[in-house]
Amino acid sequence: MRAISEPARTERKDDGTTHSLKPIPEHKGRVLRVVTDAAKEPPKVITAFFDRRAKGER
Repeated sequence: MRAISEPARTERKDDGTTHSLKPIPEHKGRVLRVVTDAAKEPPKVITAFFDRRAKGER
């Protein structure tokens, strides 16, 4: 998944998760947020969604 391997931005949260954000050109540049458990190898995807709050990050 490109959002995990080549994110535009990452956020590490206090709960141990990593949030990877990436604009997706095939979806009109909407920003996909993929939340992973950073303690797992390979990272375990918890959820993925288009983040409406991240509209300005394209």
